[in-house]
Amino acid sequence: MVKVIIVGSQKDKWNIGGKLKAIRAIARILDKYNPKQVLVGSGECPNGGIDKWVERLALGKGFTFIGYPPEVNAWNDKWIPYQDFIKENPHKVTTLHNWKCIKCGMKRSGSFERNQLICPKCGIPMYIRARGYKYRNTLMAKEGEELYSIDPKGVWSGGRWTIRHAKKLGKIVHQIEIDQ
Repeated sequence: MVKVIIVGSQKDKWNIGGKLKAIRAIARILDKYNPKQVLVGSGECPNGGIDKWVERLALGKGFTFIGYPPEVNAWNDKWIPYQDFIKENPHKVTTLHNWKCIKCGMKRSGSFERNQLICPKCGIPMYIRARGYKYRNTLMAKEGEELYSIDPKGVWSGGRWTIRHAKKLGKIVHQIEIDQ
């Protein structure tokens, strides 16, 4: 199946008129594809906007939706305590990788049971490398075959960064600018 990624600006970048135009643009993009032959993905930004509108419209039109949520609300990856990570990402409990003790520097990788998340040398909780927006956007650029970014005219977004990266990878990219 072909994977189409649609990204763009978060909710607070849009006025009501721009939001309506953006939603119509998403609908026109989706109408070009057959839901039985295409998977639709977006970033699941916690700040809403294009990512959430794509999800709602894609599911409503019968597409399979693939979300790419960041694990931490930051551009770069961060090392955070296991307990804090699990509060934010409960679905990731059994698939975690990249562990580190911030006291002695011991590193581990792979999936572990909760009782194994204490550093055997120091006895303190291990830290987890939580993936930020840059990692998530890079992953979408790699996995998508055709990518769209929908943004208000003149507004920079992580979506623009994503399609710029995808273009370097030889992907088909489209930048849609909406007048507000």
